Amino acid sequence: MRANQVTEAEVRAVPVVPGTATWNPVPHNQVIDTVETAISRQGLGIVRKRFELTQDGANVFASYRLDQSRNGSSWEIGFRNSVAKKFAVGITAGTFTIVCSNLVFTGDFLEFRRHTKGLDLDELRAIANRALLGTISRLQSLEQWQEGLKAKPLPRRDMQCLTYEALQRGAFPGGRFSRFVEAYEDEASRHGQSLYSFHGALTQTIRDQSLNQISHRSRIINDLVETYRLPAPGGAIALPPAA
Repeated sequence: MRANQVTEAEVRAVPVVPGTATWNPVPHNQVIDTVETAISRQGLGIVRKRFELTQDGANVFASYRLDQSRNGSSWEIGFRNSVAKKFAVGITAGTFTIVCSNLVFTGDFLEFRRHTKGLDLDELRAIANRALLGTISRLQSLEQWQEGLKAKPLPRRDMQCLTYEALQRGAFPGGRFSRFVEAYEDEASRHGQSLYSFHGALTQTIRDQSLNQISHRSRIINDLVETYRLPAPGGAIALPPAA
């Protein structure tokens, strides 16, 4: 799904699509207002917005950087909407690492609105508020998980095996292999040879892709790192089959 980076005004200008007896598309501008209201109710602020829109205007992907940061990383939430029956309104959690400008999402979207009839704006806001509460919980878990990666060493041989597995699973395009190697050396120089460095290098490698691609590849990256197990001396790394 090809999308181009646009302004918020361009997203808000997408015409409202009429619904049917069973399908009620939520306009993009209403999703933006609903998400921002939910953020405000949690006492959080927005410091940066990014929007991407498909050429026909039917599908929007957005990312908001929040004014909550720790250990060199900022909280980021992503959300999406479709007025073409592509997917339901959804929200996802993420972090943005300030030093390397790399963004990683949890990879999955918490669906907070199906495009069905019978839902007014007040109820939509209440649902979005509950969804954001769940997203904040996932943000906190994501931060703790990333911090835990720093304590997990990654021997050079295992890093090479994981890199091959990452390519096989589509964590990053093969044409960016050199970029990944450079990113890993940069991360390892600051954080040592660890799973955290490997994870950071992968997210650096895809940081200039679309929000939709980052979300998709983040899921692959997170699953790959999560399923890695330290080998016994002289043993092989343990990875389950790819999903």
